[in-house]
Amino acid sequence: MKFAVIGTGKTGSCILKLLPKQEVLYAFNSQNPPTVAKLKQVDASIVFVTGPVMQSMIPSLLEAKRPLVTGSTNIKWPPHLNEELIQLGIPWIHANNFSIGMNLLFHMSSVVARSLPLFDDSTLHIKEHHHKDKKDTPSGTSLKLQEIMGDAGIKIHSTRQGEHAGEHTLELSTPQETLTLTHQARDRTLYAKGAIWAAQELLWQPSLKGLISFEDLVGSLLLNKKEADKHDQ
Repeated sequence: MKFAVIGTGKTGSCILKLLPKQEVLYAFNSQNPPTVAKLKQVDASIVFVTGPVMQSMIPSLLEAKRPLVTGSTNIKWPPHLNEELIQLGIPWIHANNFSIGMNLLFHMSSVVARSLPLFDDSTLHIKEHHHKDKKDTPSGTSLKLQEIMGDAGIKIHSTRQGEHAGEHTLELSTPQETLTLTHQARDRTLYAKGAIWAAQELLWQPSLKGLISFEDLVGSLLLNKKEADKHDQ
């Protein structure tokens, strides 16, 4: 497998360290931007750049006609992108967070969202803490939690300091009880490993096509595992 890594910041650098050197054909950044000709030479691209930069690259990435994985957040995807990718026969996997553990928390949060009618006088809070250099506030992960809970008015409390790899908490409170779901990342390689795993899934599952969320990919694998366990019983 041959990959292009686009973006050599904190997560991109981790990806370059984890991937075998022979599998990295190109490493692109602002000083060495990708070209369509070079992108066509790889099996897939792994992209960790800011949302606006990713947005500007979409035409070139489509022209290259290669699968990709992106951790860029706060992107407004073109309205017909999914259909175009399906016509090209290629998948793009996107995520606000490439931690498998965090994506499990997304699924648990959806259970909480469906259960809200069972709680009287409940309030919801989202808290997140990241390293001082993180540019987007609130994080894409927190916005995803807000979306899952179905209320854009849920307050998000964000802090940025030190070199913290990332922590997210969803808190449901009533006068009688508090339910807390927390995911704490201890090392940024967590996100890099998740992105590499997703890129490998792109190439190992030729049936994948279109614009696919990492959350849905993890969820489908959990569902398939559950169905396989039922069959084994």
